[in-house]
Amino acid sequence: MPKVLFTNTQFKSLSCEAKLLYGLLLDRMQLSIKNRWLDEEGKVYIYFSQEQISGMMGCGLKKV
Repeated sequence: MPKVLFTNTQFKSLSCEAKLLYGLLLDRMQLSIKNRWLDEEGKVYIYFSQEQISGMMGCGLKKV
């Protein structure tokens, strides 16, 4: 997880849960890069369902 999310005042208003989700998405993006999941423009995309996020973060789908 990027330390800058906790040290830079630009991100001060983000909740810890939002920062955690960002870290999880970054991790998932590395898997997408490894598997070469790219769209027509060469941009990386990820597969990460709301159910998966909910289970990993221990919260309900409405919160996700």
